[in-house]
Amino acid sequence: MTKLKQYEDEFIDIRAYFKLKREERGYTYGDVAGDYLHRTQIARFEKGEHAFSADALLLAIRGLNMTPHEFFALMPKENFNKIHEFRDQLFELASLKKTEKMKMLLKKRAKSKIDRIKNVMLKITIYQVCGEDLITSSDCAFIITYLENIKQWTKFEVHIFDFCLTTLADEDIYELGMDMLKSNELSQLITSHRVLVKRTMLHLFANLVYRNRYSYARHMAMEIEKMISDEDMEAEIVLSLFSRLARFKQERNLVVYGELLQDIAVLKKLGVTALVDELTYHMTKFCSDEGISVSDDT
Repeated sequence: MTKLKQYEDEFIDIRAYFKLKREERGYTYGDVAGDYLHRTQIARFEKGEHAFSADALLLAIRGLNMTPHEFFALMPKENFNKIHEFRDQLFELASLKKTEKMKMLLKKRAKSKIDRIKNVMLKITIYQVCGEDLITSSDCAFIITYLENIKQWTKFEVHIFDFCLTTLADEDIYELGMDMLKSNELSQLITSHRVLVKRTMLHLFANLVYRNRYSYARHMAMEIEKMISDEDMEAEIVLSLFSRLARFKQERNLVVYGELLQDIAVLKKLGVTALVDELTYHMTKFCSDEGISVSDDT
């Protein structure tokens, strides 16, 4: 890649990121404009028809009510759309069980961070589809190092964390979850991306229950409760369901097991098949491993 081409690619990313921040804050071109920066300049910049000078870019950033440090510190190093698009591509390939296609997408000599991240995401998806485990200790070490070195979490990193949870150790996912929540001060991560963060926290909570890390799970449940409202029924159901699962696993109480079966029956009627299959598999395996005798009418 020539230096000019690299500059153009980075400049396109800045345009896209600038537009994203403006729209997230509900600002029009006129809201961002000022005495020395016209709204038409901003519109043409976002469309790629006009290049800002350094001074004009600083004026535009200030028009977003951000400092230059905030703007550039929070801007993902890679195009923020790419990881989301790649994730959607993986979901489609997984639904069609195209394992060989996913293997073809693996880069054998991946050097850049984004390529290494994509390789790990591919390997995780391949394992989920066919049970073939291609994930190495080097892959796990890379992901944990990458996430631990985040100075400021953005939507980009939350997507990666959520996708790669199953490859990380118990203590690591708990500590990273807490780091993510503490990262709200500068980026307003929770305010801007509450649904994504909440979903990731619920996924993290479920993983801690699956792994029998009940103390960590309780602390995570307390943090999730701070994020959800009375109207947030989906989050309430998931939180209640996995809290009940944690209680059953600790107490071996068959009454609680029966309540779980009732919950699963409700989820089936609602069409939440993926969660039903996951829970049923985990409960069956746990009972088998622990020698717990249960019947369908428990």
